[in-house]
Amino acid sequence: MSNTDKRSKRAKNKAKKARLQKQKKIEKKNKVEMVSVGSDFLKLFQSLPEKDNPYELIPLFKEYLVENGSIDIEAETAMLFVTHAFWLASGDKSFVLDDVEMIVSETLSNPEFFEYYDERKKVTTKETNVIYPDFSNDDDEFEVKYSPLSCEFEHDEELFEIAIYEGDNGLWLLEVVGSCGTSCLWNEQYKSDQDALNEAIETIKSESTSMFLEDKLH
Repeated sequence: MSNTDKRSKRAKNKAKKARLQKQKKIEKKNKVEMVSVGSDFLKLFQSLPEKDNPYELIPLFKEYLVENGSIDIEAETAMLFVTHAFWLASGDKSFVLDDVEMIVSETLSNPEFFEYYDERKKVTTKETNVIYPDFSNDDDEFEVKYSPLSCEFEHDEELFEIAIYEGDNGLWLLEVVGSCGTSCLWNEQYKSDQDALNEAIETIKSESTSMFLEDKLH
């Protein structure tokens, strides 16, 4: 495979990743099933000691649930641990139930959770800066960085979406999506996002909708 083919493949993969991430963000905004911390748990959370390592709170959650007669202590401890993390991150606002359930599932497969759940000391001697999971990252392999110059551009009564996002080595990738949903991805990577924007506008004005008769690379 030539270097040009490899660049084209990488560009296509990043364009697909960018579209999927955008769709996920739209779907996340449309979620309506929200949860918030109940009064009993809120009182518990507010009484917890401050810990540099949040995993040290797991035995406290477990103890609270045992004292209150919970049945599935393991799963509910994970739920409390994750809910507390969301509570801290959200500033006491409501959060999406699907997000909580997803992180609970991940937590229950995390060996470190069970080390603290069973109140055993960590086996590693290396100092680690333990923090809660990063809830902002949707489990993607990498986060696509969009340029603030990404925008919508209208020409000949057609609306085009100009997507500019970071490529390799600080360069910028360009993709334009027509009103019909067909995309046109540039093989070239640009030194600046402004150069990419200029290229997009110039091409739209010169080629208009004909550039979107089929999905292609420029």
